[in-house]
Amino acid sequence: MSQQEPHAGQPGGNPNPYGQPISQPPPTGHYPPAAPPPGYYPPYAPPPPQPPGPLSPSDERMWGMLSYLLCLIAGFIAPLIIYFVYRDRSNFVRDTSKEALNLQITAAIVGVTATFGLFFFGVIFSIAVPPVGAIMFLVWFILIIGYQIAVITFEIIGAVRANNGVVYRVPLILRLVK
Repeated sequence: MSQQEPHAGQPGGNPNPYGQPISQPPPTGHYPPAAPPPGYYPPYAPPPPQPPGPLSPSDERMWGMLSYLLCLIAGFIAPLIIYFVYRDRSNFVRDTSKEALNLQITAAIVGVTATFGLFFFGVIFSIAVPPVGAIMFLVWFILIIGYQIAVITFEIIGAVRANNGVVYRVPLILRLVK
């Protein structure tokens, strides 16, 4: 009878299926990998991201200008986002976006108050004394439109000044964001 070699999967068989001797016995226990030295990053892993650096002067002027101009489209959301994203990277952008945000908050408060006053007092006076109510309604309406024109004018002035590198302090607004 011929002698058969035991297979790798059988007990007592050769652990190496190719028939070559193994130089070291397999490890018997599980050992955790050693920690890499500080500052070492394996070649396949990118280094951790660095914090963003300060903005260049042209970028500062651009974001300062956009914090005013985007108010025409997005209201207070645009300067709020610009403020939170760039407040640590540039004092100029922080100050201009803060002014634009304060302008938008003030405009919203005045707009809501004026609209409430327009409808509440206008309707009451229209019922009580129709000619006075109509005049009051017209005056409130002109004030609301005039204030919105003033807000748009301040936004344009602020955008031009920010593009020139100057922080524009808008007059007659509440400075709620410090």
